[in-house]
Amino acid sequence: MKNWISFERAGKWLMISLAGLLAFHFLVLVGVVPPEIIWGGQLDSGDSLLAFEGIAISLTALFLGLVALRIGRFGSKAESRWVSVAIWLMTAYFLLNTLGNLASGVGAENFVFAPFSLLIALLSLRLAIE
Repeated sequence: MKNWISFERAGKWLMISLAGLLAFHFLVLVGVVPPEIIWGGQLDSGDSLLAFEGIAISLTALFLGLVALRIGRFGSKAESRWVSVAIWLMTAYFLLNTLGNLASGVGAENFVFAPFSLLIALLSLRLAIE
């Protein structure tokens, strides 16, 4: 895996991917993207959408911050144990998210979000094994 993509490149692409995911969730929240294509098509446009998208935005922002710490965007690379564990948990989260997207039965989740989530999981794995 280390020969597949460099740590720096994986970090850069992960930051870009997570920033895009963050923007996407904001677009869902403000109504530009229809909520039927996310969360298995189970959310309406009411309070549940606000709650679930709030969680998604919070987690994505947390993940973005963790990656920034790990690759040294705030100074030197964070090599502390808690950041390493968090990156491993992030990897597991996106692997499970990939499975959820594949099982959702919503075309956009199956064909767009599942591969995107898998890409994020693989990039996270690259940062985790450094």
